[in-house]
Amino acid sequence: MGEVERYPAGSFCWIDLGTTDVEGAKAFYGGLLGWEFEDLPAPEGSYTMCRLRGRDVAGIHRHAEEEGTGWSSNVSVGDLDRATARARELGAEVLAEPFEVPGAGRTAVLRDPAGAVVSLWQAGGHAGAGLVNEVGAWNWNELVAPDLDRAKKFYGELFGWMAEDVPGPIPRTSFSLGELLVGGGHAPGPQEPPTPRWTVSFMVADADQAAAEAERLGGRVLLPPMDIPIGRFAVVADPAGGEFTAAHAPARALRGVDRSSRLARLFTWSHVWSLRHRSRAVRNGLQRCMVRPGCRCDPGETGRGAGHPDKDEFVYLWHDRKPAPLAEARGADIIDQVLRRVAAR
Repeated sequence: MGEVERYPAGSFCWIDLGTTDVEGAKAFYGGLLGWEFEDLPAPEGSYTMCRLRGRDVAGIHRHAEEEGTGWSSNVSVGDLDRATARARELGAEVLAEPFEVPGAGRTAVLRDPAGAVVSLWQAGGHAGAGLVNEVGAWNWNELVAPDLDRAKKFYGELFGWMAEDVPGPIPRTSFSLGELLVGGGHAPGPQEPPTPRWTVSFMVADADQAAAEAERLGGRVLLPPMDIPIGRFAVVADPAGGEFTAAHAPARALRGVDRSSRLARLFTWSHVWSLRHRSRAVRNGLQRCMVRPGCRCDPGETGRGAGHPDKDEFVYLWHDRKPAPLAEARGADIIDQVLRRVAAR
């Protein structure tokens, strides 16, 4: 589960780290996430392919000191030249014109109108990450931008993303491509730097252990582990300053692609502990319990599953015959959708 063969145009397909210390990054991410590495020839030096269980999960390349260290997010496109030209028309700054990556594909780098850097990828021999949403692998992309409305307009017109605002103390949105939830976005919170950026998240088995291990390996914990209704997460920086989220989500809201290269329609469920009332079940049609796979209980109108010792104070999610974006949510964004849908009932 979590293996991917190809990506639809308009969806995130790859992440890579530009760092001032490639060898240090290998030691850090290898120790933290269990990656193995292969240095491949590149036009300028080498490119390090990071692998987990033999499948590509990320890349690492060298940055000059003035470039700093950071993770980049890549969106799959069918026609790189056309997508780059369209991005320019929509107000993006083209930081790197389309160029060939021998044997892999073609890429370009943009700064969107809201100020965040994003890359475009037209696959050749390399479609993107071959493993996602499993422990040690990438599982989410989140835009942080003060001008979220400008970003929503840009990505909607460039990739066809639908932005759905999420109620809360700060402006927040989710991005969907058809039925696929592709990422999220929010305005910087009080404790966040205001710099526009795309952030990445990795799934870990235990957020507290991951934070402690990151510090042992020379990294820094920028936001200590904290609970969210679907799990626990921390924000971490590697020794050279590359920031990312380490997230543990037992519900495992996955983005996977099956063997026939169709997006997997995965059942998912979530506990919403903060609700102090009995909510009606969030249902779209099928009477299927998502508390325990295979259970045939009748959830009833109260949203409680009959016969479950842990049935109280839960909100159950249901899967329609036409899968909802919620069923493919990744990372912490799923809880925003849960709360929004419950509030609408």
